[in-house]
Amino acid sequence: MAADSSLSFGPFWVDTQNECVRRGTEVIKLTPKAFAVLRYLVEHPGRIVTKDEIFEAVWKETVVSDITLAVCVREIRKSLGDEAKTPQYIETMHRRGYRFIAALTTTPSPVPSSEFRVLSQEEVISSQSSVISSQQEENQKAKEEQTAQVIET
Repeated sequence: MAADSSLSFGPFWVDTQNECVRRGTEVIKLTPKAFAVLRYLVEHPGRIVTKDEIFEAVWKETVVSDITLAVCVREIRKSLGDEAKTPQYIETMHRRGYRFIAALTTTPSPVPSSEFRVLSQEEVISSQSSVISSQQEENQKAKEEQTAQVIET
């Protein structure tokens, strides 16, 4: 995967530079190991990734149990709103490993919402119309309140 691109699936995209998963502007919290497991699965979509392969990629030179991997996968599923019984993203291949099953797209890395973004002409017009309508409504309410006060006095 190129440094200036990202993998996206469903409403999510994997931000490898910041080691997180994003849904729009929201950062999906994952522990570093859970992110590493998800990243590895996403980088090997559509095929069974064995537990041993994940252990070698994520826990080099560290001995961990199957339970450690299962906990990471459970964390990923919870964060993505995925379920083991009806998976949308990660399928369990019993006694063998896991398979990433969602359709992936490679796109240029999205610009986080906190950075500058050029609005389209339609967005500018819509925004201006919204502001004008809002101001007109406020002016109308103010006039109605003034009229009501005059009538009361």
